[in-house]
Amino acid sequence: MQDKPLALVIDDEADLCRLMQITLNKMSIDTHVAYDVASAKGFLADNHYDFCLTDLALPDGSGMEIVELITKTTTTPVAVITAHGDVNVAIEAMKIGAFDFVNKPLDLPRLRQLAKSALKANESIIQDTKSITAQENNNPKQDTNTIIPSNPLTGNLLAPTENNTQINQDGRQRTIKNTTKKTTAVSDDDIFGGRLIGDSRPMKQLRSTIKKLARSQAPVFLWGGSGTGKEVVSRLIHDLSGRRNGNFVPVNCGAIPSELMESEFFGHKKGSFTGATSDKIGLFQQADGGTLFLDEVADLPLAMQVKLLRAIQEKTVRAIGDTKEVPVDIRIVCATHKDLADLVQKGAFRQDLFYRINVIEVKLPALNDRRDDIPMLAKHFLEMIAKDWGLDNLSLTDDAIDMLTYHNFKGNVRELRNILERAVTMSDGDEIDAHHLMLDDMANVSDDNTSSSDFDTQDDDAITPYTSKPLVNTVSPTMTKASPYHDQRPIYTANTIIKETKPVTQGLNIIASANYGTPLSVPKPQNSNPSKTHDDSQASDKLDLSDEDLVNSNLPSQGLEAYLLDQERQIICTALQQAGGNKTQAAKLLGMTFRSLRYRMKKLDIDDGDDE
Repeated sequence: MQDKPLALVIDDEADLCRLMQITLNKMSIDTHVAYDVASAKGFLADNHYDFCLTDLALPDGSGMEIVELITKTTTTPVAVITAHGDVNVAIEAMKIGAFDFVNKPLDLPRLRQLAKSALKANESIIQDTKSITAQENNNPKQDTNTIIPSNPLTGNLLAPTENNTQINQDGRQRTIKNTTKKTTAVSDDDIFGGRLIGDSRPMKQLRSTIKKLARSQAPVFLWGGSGTGKEVVSRLIHDLSGRRNGNFVPVNCGAIPSELMESEFFGHKKGSFTGATSDKIGLFQQADGGTLFLDEVADLPLAMQVKLLRAIQEKTVRAIGDTKEVPVDIRIVCATHKDLADLVQKGAFRQDLFYRINVIEVKLPALNDRRDDIPMLAKHFLEMIAKDWGLDNLSLTDDAIDMLTYHNFKGNVRELRNILERAVTMSDGDEIDAHHLMLDDMANVSDDNTSSSDFDTQDDDAITPYTSKPLVNTVSPTMTKASPYHDQRPIYTANTIIKETKPVTQGLNIIASANYGTPLSVPKPQNSNPSKTHDDSQASDKLDLSDEDLVNSNLPSQGLEAYLLDQERQIICTALQQAGGNKTQAAKLLGMTFRSLRYRMKKLDIDDGDDE
């Protein structure tokens, strides 16, 4: 006979503990009750629990300590009990590992639903552990001298058997399922199934984050530019979680008309409004037991944001024309490319909804931040295109790879795929060259101040400012606050230049680069008021915008673009000369990769000679 699930309830209110114990016993769940942090730690050291439910305010400590202990040392799902209206504290607990929370006064249907979700999550963890064990047993190359991990709460070694038997404090014998992790685990390729391509540092961090999010039930907020793969990440979170057997329901909030939005989300009853000829199940109910993905959540109208907040908070929905609310068990994953914090400040997005959906925030890296993954992504997309279009094996030349690597991708991964589809269409054979990509030459070279860690050392000081006097401050005050949802590349803006020996003048300011601008003559508007003539003349003297200055300014005669290319050519030649013609050493002197140096030399028609 299979043992009943075992739960640990931690609360200092004896009556509330008794109520939860009776409710869980009716669900065939055995319970242990602890009234403080010390006794809870003793129970955790002596037993393995299928889930834990803890209050945040305890006599000898905080429930946060219990949450942190359980999430760091075991795989047991833990939920928190919070006072009514104290949702922010519960959100903090979910950020450190709690999978859900329930408010006081305790709602028994909500408690039953939470218990079912916890058992489902725990069963998913057990199944994953068994699959890993089965794979290790079928692997003949597995090392038999596997290190046996110890119980992090007691320090005692656990034998790598299927079950462990212990005696509970009440004298009953209990078989404990062994969920101890072994040293060998399923590879990322097996878990992610080729859906998250790339081996760069940002992608490795993203994979690790997704694995952690799959264990939780907390709402997730994904933000990043268009084409960064927000829906791909949300599907991975769903497929790796205990909700994988439920529905994944993606919704584009910007594509639903505002007058139909409530009906789409919550459903309606027959005859509730004109045109409602039958009952309709809403998206929340369709996602019951699974995940609801709200894409472009910033496009929700304010009236709908209020109703969405209540549905997320109470986890109940009421269809249009219905008289009762229906409980739903869903996980919310939201995404947008807009700056929600800025919209909150402007009053275009509710602050309470923002904090409710922004429990766990995940930034998706732009393609310009992980350029090392571009060749791998290009190969993956070419294989997909060849399979979908019935073509032979497609490949890229080195020049095409270089051009893609240094292209400024504003549309991220989606733009890369579109470029490759166009190149395959325009190519004559199976090999795609640089000219098939049809990219603008100037757009192919990344900006000097790209946000990628692999490129932030390239050519920042390669160009000397063409100014007669040093600049004191060339940073635009308008760029001190940039939206985190946009690429952090330099933006070229006209702004004020402050020189050492002259007052404020106007010129062209290139952020994070050199300044090649000169004072601009501002045409004087016709003024019908003669009383202002004297003041205007004084202002003109202060600006020092005389024609003589414009004539004597040292502007490059061949034009700005030709001048920049000539400066770059001279710097590269100087580096090659100092390195004795060794391009690898020259690339190190310039702070760039060998491939980048080779690409620039080819572009500038510099004789590279024999590679060394």
